[in-house]
Amino acid sequence: MEPHRPPRDLAPARRDAGRRPGPRAADRPRGCHARRRPRRRRAPPRPRRPPRGGRALVPPTTGDRVVTAYVALLFAVNVGGRKVPSTALRELAGELGFAHARTVVNSGNLVVAPGTSGVSGPDDVARLLHDAVAERFGVDAAVAVLTTERLRKIVRGNPLPDDAQERPAALLVLVGESPVDPDGAATIDDRGGTERAAVANGVLYVAYPDGVGRSKLTTAVLAKAAGTPVTGRNWNTMTRLLTLAEDTPA
Repeated sequence: MEPHRPPRDLAPARRDAGRRPGPRAADRPRGCHARRRPRRRRAPPRPRRPPRGGRALVPPTTGDRVVTAYVALLFAVNVGGRKVPSTALRELAGELGFAHARTVVNSGNLVVAPGTSGVSGPDDVARLLHDAVAERFGVDAAVAVLTTERLRKIVRGNPLPDDAQERPAALLVLVGESPVDPDGAATIDDRGGTERAAVANGVLYVAYPDGVGRSKLTTAVLAKAAGTPVTGRNWNTMTRLLTLAEDTPA
């Protein structure tokens, strides 16, 4: 005898017998929706490790600035017929492979990045510029070259800060082909003039209370006191050169 089986149309009703009836979608009030489970936040991707024995896939960077710029100061140009125009000087620097060449005033002040020039230090820059200027313009001008770091020390280590604040155009910084004589300031003070002098950071600082034009400190006197040929720039020019050097892009 076969077992009794319920009719097929009754089976679904029995399967749903234990469930509570819920409202149909059409009967739900507007704005009522089923609660959604919050999505799990994905963890940030782990940094990729460099292959064993190789370099990192994304090398670290130090920003978009070069490690150092060079500030070249040409001696005694654009005076007495020794013409080296600023525009032509920048063009020449570019031809030599330097990058981002810029000038400040028309007294032979050049700021450059090494670029593709192949220079490895201030001495290389000085030699390269000296020879190129002599060939292009027919001017035999000595060149003193400062790195950004050295120029920063010269500006920040100024031993005559009051003069820089009160009369920056009357404060000269004299840079030599080599570091100046530490006793150079005493030599100037012994002359009995109104000028104030100090030696620091390898350069000579001279303040002119009565103005540079009235001083009896000629270039020859300053070079003798410094113990080396020197070229001077006033405080305004030095600070502008530092700003350009620190802002030189790569």
